[in-house]
Amino acid sequence: MFRKTMIALTVLVMVSGVASAALLPTFGLKAGMNFSNLNVDDFESSNRTGFAGGVFVDFASPLLHIQGEILYTQKGFEQGSLISAEKFDYRSDFIEIPVMLKFGLPIPAVTPTIYIGPALSFAVKNQVKETDDGDWVDVSDSAESSVWSMVMGVDVTLMDMLMVELRYDLGLTAIQKASLAENLTDLDEDIKDRTLSLMVGWRF
Repeated sequence: MFRKTMIALTVLVMVSGVASAALLPTFGLKAGMNFSNLNVDDFESSNRTGFAGGVFVDFASPLLHIQGEILYTQKGFEQGSLISAEKFDYRSDFIEIPVMLKFGLPIPAVTPTIYIGPALSFAVKNQVKETDDGDWVDVSDSAESSVWSMVMGVDVTLMDMLMVELRYDLGLTAIQKASLAENLTDLDEDIKDRTLSLMVGWRF
């Protein structure tokens, strides 16, 4: 089911891209903050605050856009533990490539859009440490080198240049191989990222 959904979204994005190919692209930069955690309800942890930023290209028609991005994004969690377990921090940095369909609302001057699309992320760093006195330990061998997520959000463009954006990144595939949780706690279920991002951007 997941593969079929991803294929359908990819085809939809490609068709929209062809439809927008006659239009000149808009390029830009964006940067902001991530507030990330996990999907596991009984795993007590706090959000990790990290950086998110990179470049984007936007093909636009009056109501429909297709936008691709290359971002450096920092995810993970802080103070993670189960009952009576040691507390751990976990950080995972990625190169993330979202491709999104954006639907614009015809409101003058403000230009709001809503968007959704898949993202493929390639791991750059996967590290864990005991919160109190531990050192950062590389756990890349236990983590997936690439993961899929679904990106959805809203943005507003002011004066055709300045962009303010709020998005949610819903992890679709597990970030660990056999069980990254063995390095953290006794958890044995899939661990997936959940990330809220607030960014500002500039169109050229």
